Amino acid sequence: MFDEYQDYNGAYNLLIDGLKYSFFHDFWFEETYGWGSEYYDLLTMSAFYSGRKVDSLIYALIASSKNNDDQRLKDNIQLILNKLTDKEITEYEE
Repeated sequence: MFDEYQDYNGAYNLLIDGLKYSFFHDFWFEETYGWGSEYYDLLTMSAFYSGRKVDSLIYALIASSKNNDDQRLKDNIQLILNKLTDKEITEYEE
């Protein structure tokens, strides 16, 4: 479903807004999956496919740290590292 519309830039902006304007309350009835690796995995993919490879690496590292048992998340880090160029890293601005 993520690839259905291929608006990766729009997805990235929406997910970033979600990080800016929401926070985890830690109530017993609140769902926690939005605060785990899944959210950052979506950020990883949307950043990567919208040309933000360094941001993609950052979110991939966060996603992997939230779920150490998921090999796919670890593989994503290596995939992104293989695609990054020195120029992209040195010209990165937050």
